[in-house]
Amino acid sequence: MADPSDPPWLPEMDTSSECGVLALDAGGAYPRSVSFETEYSGERILFGTSGNLLVSVWRDAPDLPSMVLVRESAESMALRWPQGFAYINVVASGKPRFSEAVRRETREFMRSITPLATAHVLLLPGFLKVAVSSFINTALLLARPSAPTRIFSDLDAGLDFVEPLLAAGGQSWTREQLRAAVDSAVSLAEA
Repeated sequence: MADPSDPPWLPEMDTSSECGVLALDAGGAYPRSVSFETEYSGERILFGTSGNLLVSVWRDAPDLPSMVLVRESAESMALRWPQGFAYINVVASGKPRFSEAVRRETREFMRSITPLATAHVLLLPGFLKVAVSSFINTALLLARPSAPTRIFSDLDAGLDFVEPLLAAGGQSWTREQLRAAVDSAVSLAEA
């Protein structure tokens, strides 16, 4: 039976299956289920949703079709969650190769989509991280998105940024639930 304080968008889950990840509330008192629904998984990217959270995990640099798919998913989230959603963009691996078409699409995405918050989390080593950070910073400078947007090299810092802003969307999230949703996406992308 679901806990009465669980938000209605968190489905009750059979904990014996692999359809989601269990997360403890802030006090660790009882398990709450967090489901992650994969919308797309391809060679370069996996992305999906959990409630009003959109998570993408890049395995390689974006190409134009992948960027268009992510933007369309974000547009769909904006329609499904009129009070707001958050976007966590995890760059897990790959070589920083960005075509001019990808640069244009990235700027358009940042201009046209207004989530409650966007966290770009770069889990890359050394110069790869610097190159991807430079690409994102340039796109942010040119697009001037109205949503709070930051770049992080640590997932926990990104979650700390998103959590309080996501609350404005009318959905109750704990830090542990956010972590479970993102961890689920990253695990699926690595599989």
